[in-house]
Amino acid sequence: MSNIPDQEVRKTANKLRVMPYIILGFLVFYLNSLASFNYFFKGYMILLECQAGIVGIYFLLRYLKPKF
Repeated sequence: MSNIPDQEVRKTANKLRVMPYIILGFLVFYLNSLASFNYFFKGYMILLECQAGIVGIYFLLRYLKPKF
């Protein structure tokens, strides 16, 4: 038996693993570009939102992983 279809599925799954972080990045920078804050405050907010988003994605994926 060949494992080629299984390997293709694993490669696709590995590529999709990055997708939540890409979406988070677009969302954070889009929302901060709409706001009219001071540049220093914008930078501070970007850092806080990215950190909170990464932690949120981590726990969400950890919660969903046993189900899939």
